[in-house]
Order: sequence, then structure tokens, then C-alpha cells
Amino acid sequence: MIVYAVIYMGEVLHWYVDASRAEFWRREGYQVIEFSLGLRETGPFQKPADPPPTTQPSERPPLV
Repeated sequence: MIVYAVIYMGEVLHWYVDASRAEFWRREGYQVIEFSLGLRETGPFQKPADPPPTTQPSERPPLV
């Protein structure tokens, strides 16, 4: 997934996932940076896969 950040005076002004919206701001003279999030588009409202079962209990220290 590609995310576009529109930068103004060193601050993020807008975030977009739509390239045409980012291109509009680029044509207007704003700096636009592309970020690849490395995420697959799975569609809306899909539950993430359950983690694999662990064979050993968690080794966390007790809370004080």
C-alpha cells in the first residue's frame, strides 16, 4: 500500500492513499512524499489471521 504525505513548511499537511489527490498537491507546488507501508490490501472489515498457538506459557514477570 502506498501512502502520500503532503508537506508544508516541514509539517505533514495531508495524508492520502489516492495518487490523484497527491498529484494535485504536487502540481500546486507542494512537496509530496510517497511511503510504502508494505501492507497488502485485504479489503474492508476483514479480521486479521489468528496467531499460531504457543507451546509454552508466556514467560512474563508478575506485575508489581
